[in-house]
Amino acid sequence: MFISILRYVKILKSRVKQINAISAQKITNIVDVESKNSDALKRFEKTLKNMKDAEKLGKPIKFDLAYSNFSFELWLLLHKIDCNQSLSCIDNYLRLLNQTFNREFESLRQFKRKENCENIMEQLSIDDVKNAVIRAKNLQLKKSEDGLIPKKYGKYSYFCDNPATSVWVIVDEILKTCGV
Repeated sequence: MFISILRYVKILKSRVKQINAISAQKITNIVDVESKNSDALKRFEKTLKNMKDAEKLGKPIKFDLAYSNFSFELWLLLHKIDCNQSLSCIDNYLRLLNQTFNREFESLRQFKRKENCENIMEQLSIDDVKNAVIRAKNLQLKKSEDGLIPKKYGKYSYFCDNPATSVWVIVDEILKTCGV
């Protein structure tokens, strides 16, 4: 589902206000960075600011960031292939998606239709998920080995250079919690 950042901010704050938690709650916000252009980075940083602001509403809420740079398609591809090449535009994922999942989508918009995404997700096994975690973790390790330093925004950190994703952190945590 795609919603504008403004609408998302209202949803985020209203949801936090509705939470009647006595003990601390952790919410992981999964966000696409989308591109290196200043507008996309401003939208991304606005999301981080809103997560920070929502934590200050007096509720026992802690937000974690899980990001994917350029897009969530990177995370899907990592289930099946190493995807460590820097792509110049989000639409370049289409060729890799078609090749990897043996499809012929004409556009990312077509790929993102609910039924098409569900079909792709049905092809993924738990081993694919484990492989995605390993591949994504290796992407992050390689960036560190290359001397790249993640950007910081408040308590949140992220790599600007694609490909990068931290979705693996929450998925790895879920797998360990489930004993998988």
